[in-house]
Amino acid sequence: MATSNPFFAKANKYLIHTGVPSSPVIITKAKGTRLYDSNSRQILDFTSGQRSACGSSLPPLEQSFFLNTGSESTEAAIKIAKTYTGKFEIVGFATSYHGLTQGSGSATYSAGRTGQILPLASASTTPEIVRGCTEAGFLWLTTHLNDPLTAAVGNKGLEIVERDHICQRAIERDTQLRQGLLKLQEKYWCIGDVRGRGLLQGIEIISDPETKTPGPDLGQAVSDRAMACGLSCNVVNLPGMGGMFRLAPPVTVSAEEIEGCAFWTRHLPMCLMLGHK
Repeated sequence: MATSNPFFAKANKYLIHTGVPSSPVIITKAKGTRLYDSNSRQILDFTSGQRSACGSSLPPLEQSFFLNTGSESTEAAIKIAKTYTGKFEIVGFATSYHGLTQGSGSATYSAGRTGQILPLASASTTPEIVRGCTEAGFLWLTTHLNDPLTAAVGNKGLEIVERDHICQRAIERDTQLRQGLLKLQEKYWCIGDVRGRGLLQGIEIISDPETKTPGPDLGQAVSDRAMACGLSCNVVNLPGMGGMFRLAPPVTVSAEEIEGCAFWTRHLPMCLMLGHK
């Protein structure tokens, strides 16, 4: 953690280092899709997290309990699955993130995440599975289980989503963002893949067009250049993970902010040119 700024000196003194690198940028306020650092520099936020993803083909999950973090939800889901099936093995995906608690970490390779004020998460399943778990003596208890305060905030969030047609807006911006990323992929071989749904999109930076070997160094260079140009565009910021970008602009992002971002048209192509042989 940098110490040239008094803020970081105080952070080093009082905070336990968790192993996740700290951003050198100190964010002092936020408004809409914009962040502002300690030098009053404006940053376009394209890393608001997976809350911007829309759409699902899951079966009806009619019963839930509410928690605070994704890690807790993953832990709960694993315990529900083990209780209901009587089995114990789980499958995790490489370079994915499911949490860093004991259970959720076992389903994770490595990655990063962001946090929010008054976070709300849930574990949801079908009535049939609930009955099976109840009969098997399922138990789950945490300090803020089904906390009414965070639930009230969640209800207000859902109200705003419906009132402002957020899902439809995300679908419209999804098409725009994805088409732009695919055009970049056609032009630069070092973009090995573009994938995602809604406004949660992933870009995989590679170092070899034949073997598709990940390119974390080039990816980190692109990420650093983006931040220097005023665009926060990579949620993942762990050693060795720079080659996989997770773009997650807020669902309130406008068409103009996606299309008119100078980083896409000038700075990103310059960075990607570094990957050409």
